[in-house]
Amino acid sequence: MLVLSNHFKSLPSTPARQARVIDRRRRQRKHFVEQLVAANPGLLQLGQLPSGSRFWQALRWGTPWMLLGWCLAQAAKS
Repeated sequence: MLVLSNHFKSLPSTPARQARVIDRRRRQRKHFVEQLVAANPGLLQLGQLPSGSRFWQALRWGTPWMLLGWCLAQAAKS
């Protein structure tokens, strides 16, 4: 397997090949999202979060330093 891996690494990367890889990855991501939505239709109902929700989620799951950085970034925007 390692021999095959090294063989593919040595192949020249052409723009056409890169475009095919990008297209294939895009199709894979699209198919994956379709599978997720089919498994859980509630994912389509994602909408706006209630006011302040991100703040409290950051406070709960982030560190105080991440929260401080977020607050500073918001202050810099206004």
